[in-house]
Amino acid sequence: MAKILVVDDRPTNRQLLLTLLGYSGHQMFEAADGAEALARVHADRPDLVITDILMPTMSGYEFVQRLRHDDDADTQRMPVIFYTATYSEPQAIKLAEACDVKIVLPKPCDPERVLAAVNETLQLNQSMPLPQAAQQRVAVAAREARLAENVMADYLRDLNAVKQGFVELVERPAPSGIDHTQLTELSTMFSRTIAGLSLMAARLSALVHAGLALLHERDAEQVVRHAFDAACGVVGSSYAAIGVFTEDEAHLRFVFAKNIATDIYNKSHGWQLIDMLSHQRNVIRLKAEPEEYVLGLPTGHPPVSSFLGVPIATADQIYGWMYFGDRLGAEEFSDEDERVAATLALQLALLHENFLLYDTLQNHAVKLQLEMAERRRAEQELLRLNESLEARVAERTAELQVANKELEAFTFSVSHDLRAPLTTIAGFVKLLLQEDASALGAAEQHSFLQYIDTSTHRAMSIIDALLRLSQLSRQMLERQPVDLNVLVSEVARNLSLQQPDRQVTVEVAALPVCMGDAELLKQVFANLLSNAFKFTRPQPNAKVTVGWRRQDDSNVYFVADNGVGFNPAHSEKLFAAFQRDHSDAQFEGTGIGLSIVQRIVQRHGGRAWAESTPNQGATFYFSLG
Repeated sequence: MAKILVVDDRPTNRQLLLTLLGYSGHQMFEAADGAEALARVHADRPDLVITDILMPTMSGYEFVQRLRHDDDADTQRMPVIFYTATYSEPQAIKLAEACDVKIVLPKPCDPERVLAAVNETLQLNQSMPLPQAAQQRVAVAAREARLAENVMADYLRDLNAVKQGFVELVERPAPSGIDHTQLTELSTMFSRTIAGLSLMAARLSALVHAGLALLHERDAEQVVRHAFDAACGVVGSSYAAIGVFTEDEAHLRFVFAKNIATDIYNKSHGWQLIDMLSHQRNVIRLKAEPEEYVLGLPTGHPPVSSFLGVPIATADQIYGWMYFGDRLGAEEFSDEDERVAATLALQLALLHENFLLYDTLQNHAVKLQLEMAERRRAEQELLRLNESLEARVAERTAELQVANKELEAFTFSVSHDLRAPLTTIAGFVKLLLQEDASALGAAEQHSFLQYIDTSTHRAMSIIDALLRLSQLSRQMLERQPVDLNVLVSEVARNLSLQQPDRQVTVEVAALPVCMGDAELLKQVFANLLSNAFKFTRPQPNAKVTVGWRRQDDSNVYFVADNGVGFNPAHSEKLFAAFQRDHSDAQFEGTGIGLSIVQRIVQRHGGRAWAESTPNQGATFYFSLG
């Protein structure tokens, strides 16, 4: 058998491949990044390398390029397989071609495909198909993927249930065998959950593309039509309709419907639900009792058993309504359906408001031409309206851009950060369910379950972080005078009490009173000071400094430490969701803390940035508008 080196910055990913290929009799080695892998190559002389692409310190691409230019001819010809979930497959293939890598395997990947790729690369005739029972489970998972829309709203609940099941298994005394029935049920639940996550990623991607399309549309009617088509595409329903009012709110300016005759909206009775959407800002979600229908729809409307309606409104004005009837593949609409519908409705409301402002400006310009006697006054009014319009357009465009960026970050998290632990869990469950898994010892079985539990906790941490970031965007901003000295002292005292075994010197300068939301600013200092405490852990004389300075007619606050610092080339990425400069093995965390800091500071009209030199500490700055 061959010697194989596995290179991946995630220990659970390495362990999955080491276990899978170890069953085939191969001699296995591992490395956590490209730099460590280079040393392993020269020391152990493997016959094959399987490597991820994106890793800290040295990427898989750079690692393979160095292999190809090594002085040793055997090293230059060493076969390599890329195994990655970071790049889309076309991008990974281009990188592979650039460094003479023949095979690219995507994450997640079935064990049979991994074994086939290894045998092909090493020119081995041996084949190791999955047992028949495992093949049947793969077929079931594929069928469930096609029906994933029916269970997307339940994926978080399923994830919690499966996690609890695994925790119970891990906490039992060391078993003499595995309860295959229970593991089969848990595996099936995870298959549905992973399929649901993939569907969610597709939905969020569709929302991002719809937002970009709406930004570039200049015809008001087409904007409403595009928004309605996008909503019907991401919220599956038998019936749907959208209505946008005229400027005086007396009539419908635009109305589109799916499987409903639009003339029913010209009637004067049977409008209870639509009236509620038109005069309130609340989302309405209903489910009728068995053999009954939702009441309050216009006369002539098809009967529906479930209903989801959202107002098309900004903080200042209601411009219309949008609703859906009879959820496809489910008895009622889900929280996720409500969220995406509300997101599209808000995007449409902001754009419609821009059109109204633009129309106002255009009408005023026409009046100027007809009223030459009032030219002077009209020109001044036009300038005022222009300034106001530009400010409103800039404000609304900024809100849309922030919303789109958050959707892109969420999509990336679901497709990469959240998929990684779920893939690990599914892989280890599949190993435990193989027909020859009974040969495993109790200690090895328990080890696999511990990997599963660790990955489950990781997935739940990411989910909690996403929920915190989502809730932050909806929280009201309450500005008031804030005594930062009292606030920072309380945060530092709480951190010290939570870590009584550490001696961290915290120096706080006399900070000026500022205008802001006290609770949100407390979260900013809590995240920055918590990071400072964490990254000074290797420093025997840990020191954290909180201060301020006057810069460009505004106050700039900072938190500095003498910890491990970070690569200054990565300073911009640090504030993006789930972007980290250190691996989980070095420092724990989800990569969401600095993203929360930036979001709070931006909501206060300020900005956040950071400076550092590796191993010489870091300083994080922020200003408030």
